[in-house]
Amino acid sequence: MGSQVSQQELQQGLIPIIGSSHDPSLASLLNQGAGGIRSSSIGLTSIIGGDSASLHNNPMEESLDFQNQKLLMKGIASTATRELAKLLLYNEPFWVLSSSQEGKLTLHPEIYEIFFPKNKHFIGPNVRAESSKDSVTVNISGMQLVEMFLDPVKWANLFPSILAKAETIKVFDSGLSSNQNGALLLMCGEMHVLSPLVQPRKFHFLRYCEHVKAGLWMITDVSVDPSRQHNPFSRSWKHPSGCMIQEIPDGSCRVFWVEHVEVDEMQTHQLFRDLVDTKIIYGAERWTKELQRMCERFTCFSEDKTQDHDHRGVICSNEGKRSVMNLACRMVKMFCESLSMTGYEMNFPSSNMENTSGIKFSVRKNTEMGQPSGTVVVATTTLWLPHHYQKVFEFLTDISKRSQWDVLAAEHSVHEIGNILVGANPGNYISLIQPLMSNTENNMVILQECSMDPMRSYIVFAPADIPAMNAAIGGGDTSMIQILPSGFVISTDGQTNIENSRGSLLTVAFQILVNSLTADELPVLDVGNAGDVLTLLDSIVENIHSALSSY
Repeated sequence: MGSQVSQQELQQGLIPIIGSSHDPSLASLLNQGAGGIRSSSIGLTSIIGGDSASLHNNPMEESLDFQNQKLLMKGIASTATRELAKLLLYNEPFWVLSSSQEGKLTLHPEIYEIFFPKNKHFIGPNVRAESSKDSVTVNISGMQLVEMFLDPVKWANLFPSILAKAETIKVFDSGLSSNQNGALLLMCGEMHVLSPLVQPRKFHFLRYCEHVKAGLWMITDVSVDPSRQHNPFSRSWKHPSGCMIQEIPDGSCRVFWVEHVEVDEMQTHQLFRDLVDTKIIYGAERWTKELQRMCERFTCFSEDKTQDHDHRGVICSNEGKRSVMNLACRMVKMFCESLSMTGYEMNFPSSNMENTSGIKFSVRKNTEMGQPSGTVVVATTTLWLPHHYQKVFEFLTDISKRSQWDVLAAEHSVHEIGNILVGANPGNYISLIQPLMSNTENNMVILQECSMDPMRSYIVFAPADIPAMNAAIGGGDTSMIQILPSGFVISTDGQTNIENSRGSLLTVAFQILVNSLTADELPVLDVGNAGDVLTLLDSIVENIHSALSSY
């Protein structure tokens, strides 16, 4: 282990996880850039042109400066791609079984350092490295995936429950139009776990696309600006990470994923401490599970058939199905964004229950299209429940139990009038729910989307008036339908492995339009104004806790 190993000895001694290690295209990748990536003292300001020293009045000097930056960035990205190729193609000796994730792989730190020596980017007691590896088969073409990764809007929409924000800061190379080979972007991404109790992770990184051969791409991410002089809030660093996309003959593709980051984690709330320490909430498997779910959704959207399992069959056309799915997609994205808790914030003590985080409020002025105008309050709390996360999900999606907790149902029974199954997992579906009230009161439909996988589950819902929902069911444009989503996020508590978890974390989040405050006023919320919201959330949490005891 202490001696130098040649590239030939490395390739002969390592165990590939896919195919032959002697593919000439892959061998070309592996044989280039043998050295590790040492720290680069490049500031973001100089890269994006914000430093006054790099601004020139002469267009020729500006062009030369850009070409120099591009050459430097291409070198960093190319070296990172060679490292990523090795980590993707081989298990031993780089990868070992994780002590915190049964059956999962993590990098062996000493062996990794021998082959890929790097400078440390953070110093302190809370600094740690996280590494993981996973793969998945998805029913989408490789070229479609590549285009989504290179477009920040499509990338954020592909991973709505992971990415809070995504942005392209600078394009160094747009790549070949035929296969995107050589595309090189400076990007910014903010990752979250759908809870305001866990600090988001913000990365500035290069994204590089290499078309290795027909049907095979590498997408590589690597952080830049290690000095952090222009990005002091970021305590996250991405070592060479990313994925290899390999098309297979049936029209789908296999995606091999590596995540490797160094973080200086701020103090995490005690409810999430065990889950964060398992290193799974930002790992490769979370990305692949979300990718698989979204690709199944794309397939359902494009299919020319409805999957309505309700005997009343209100969703009768493909156009209606797609219109409802578009509305549900926007609803889920809005819900995920609301958990970033932007705007004026306040914290209140928890309810009488133990094992809760207290109630966190955020107030914002809402002027976006497709949402009610005015002042919106987001109220959220997280509680630990002594139940398996799957039991909690099943209770909250049980239509016969909804009246026990849902204030929108006003303690009336509810009826599911439409259902769209999204993918192979029966826990992933979109439904239309109507409270069974008198004819004069029955003017509301609840749109709901449920999603479940071994990493986390969510239930997101929003009320809509019947005329608006009828327009969606008829295949009309849903972009102007006003919705304000609320919902639940459920995960294991991290105290044991996922399959044998004894407890779960339930995050409850409600968005409410506060009529007593106008959009012209400053968004200020005191205890008096928050009283109704506080009572509502406390009531829901207590009802759920009580009902689960006998479920």
